[in-house]
Amino acid sequence: LAILPALKKIYGDDKKGLSDAIKGNLQFMNTNNYAALLLMGLELSLEENGEDRETIDGLRVALFGPLAGIGDAITWFTILPIVAGITASFAKQGSILGPLLFFIVYLLLFLARIPIAQLGYSAGSKAVSQIRKDSAIVSHAASVLGCTVIGGLIATYVQITVKSKIAVTSSTTISIQKQFFDN
Repeated sequence: LAILPALKKIYGDDKKGLSDAIKGNLQFMNTNNYAALLLMGLELSLEENGEDRETIDGLRVALFGPLAGIGDAITWFTILPIVAGITASFAKQGSILGPLLFFIVYLLLFLARIPIAQLGYSAGSKAVSQIRKDSAIVSHAASVLGCTVIGGLIATYVQITVKSKIAVTSSTTISIQKQFFDN
């Protein structure tokens, strides 16, 4: 819904096009909150240039996972922990500078989302001609990458417990779960 006003501006009176764009943007997307704006800017640029719905959806699926990893690594695992460690030492000494400095850095990161969205939009408008030329290859690659990401999620979150044991001798058994799956 964050890009709905822009989609309304792009599609104007074209209710079918707007409906298709909204449906496409209601699909699952889980990414870093800072990187999401880069992806939204790219999508808006592609929508504005009349790119094929399959290409736009394929790029979204292909990019949200890698952008999540990059965005999380930069914001939540690098910048903010380092700043928190430094500012916590100020706060521990009783200085008001600690919480203020942390707030300022967090606010700057929040405000950086605007140029990040503009970067995505400008990158998208520059890349449209190349994407049109190679849209079948990009779409296929995006679909393969999306399936890979979903497969990785399944492997991470789905656990199977097998109770079967194989008797090797009368006194020795092999536990399929412990000796094959859990290793």
